[in-house]
Amino acid sequence: SQSALPNVRLRVLYELVARITYLDGDHLLDVTGQAIAESLPFSVLYIVLERENGSPTLFARTSEGPCPPGNVAVSRSLINKCRNEGVAILAGNGADQDPSLDRTAVFQSLKSAMCVPLLSHGKSFGVVYASSPSESVYSREDLQFLILVASNVVHKLSATRAIQVVQGEKEKLETILGSLQEGVVLLDE
Repeated sequence: SQSALPNVRLRVLYELVARITYLDGDHLLDVTGQAIAESLPFSVLYIVLERENGSPTLFARTSEGPCPPGNVAVSRSLINKCRNEGVAILAGNGADQDPSLDRTAVFQSLKSAMCVPLLSHGKSFGVVYASSPSESVYSREDLQFLILVASNVVHKLSATRAIQVVQGEKEKLETILGSLQEGVVLLDE
């Protein structure tokens, strides 16, 4: 009930965890984008999910709703830094700005942005990027919420991929055993 979880972000996170148990890749991105939209103000939300074959799945949403990924401007330097270093980044155009980020036009127009890697056991599954509306600046609490969302999503993705590997091996063994006419077992001493 809402009285049990009075904080909107806690409620959204709880609902997300409950819902992603039953979702696959594309639906997972939609539900994740919706959960973030209910909890964080943003002008652009952009998620890159790398598939096992290497091709990325892109998800984009503006404050008006989902949109084609090509229709949004994102800071590639921020996304690349987050992905390459494997760390969450809270960026803004203040005096304490990280000098290693390049000053692209998109980056200079940002008031504030966050980028969180989707990491599990040292393997990157992609990133979640959000840029704030012009009147907002993201806080550490906003970044912590995005990290929690990303963590739950990546745990679901890594578990799903591990199960797919096990199911693939099971199918191979069932095929081998199903096609054998005779069986031979070799033992050592």
